[in-house]
Amino acid sequence: MSSADPELSRPASPVPLSPQAGAAPGPTPSPAPTLGWLITDVSRLLRRRFDAALERVDTGLTPAEARALNLIRRMPGRRQGVLAELMGVEPMTLVGHLDRLERSGLIRRVVDPCDRRARIIELTAEADVVMQRIDEGLALVRAELTAGLTPAEESQLQQLLLTLKANLCDADQRTGAAGAPAGSNADA
Repeated sequence: MSSADPELSRPASPVPLSPQAGAAPGPTPSPAPTLGWLITDVSRLLRRRFDAALERVDTGLTPAEARALNLIRRMPGRRQGVLAELMGVEPMTLVGHLDRLERSGLIRRVVDPCDRRARIIELTAEADVVMQRIDEGLALVRAELTAGLTPAEESQLQQLLLTLKANLCDADQRTGAAGAPAGSNADA
């Protein structure tokens, strides 16, 4: 199915779990969507809307490069490996994005003072103009995302999501699970 498939955009509606009287036997209806499923689906839709918004504001970057640039701004002073983990991509995938961003003059790799073998990624002054366009795209998506919410509801939703994120980061740290890079909860 393509990402433009209307079935993928339609919100799931809760289905009663008990069969209706006189209904023909058939497959068991799906239960109402779980919290995890809803968060995952909202994330998928949000990413699709962000990609579309980036096309409208013309950053000259691929969506993945724009996400990398935005992450570098949000989490400055991070090593390439940490950024790859936070983006959910393999380190070599991120290296390709960073190579193109560096050739475009938008980032620079500097030696990590704590480990001369490692590189820290920094934005350059040239990135400012591109970041302004990315911010325009983010504002468009934020308006779509929060349409119909009051400022109080938006704030409450953000606090609830931050709590969920902190819970999962804490669980990762307690169990030593992969995917919990040092400091990743600092942006919570």
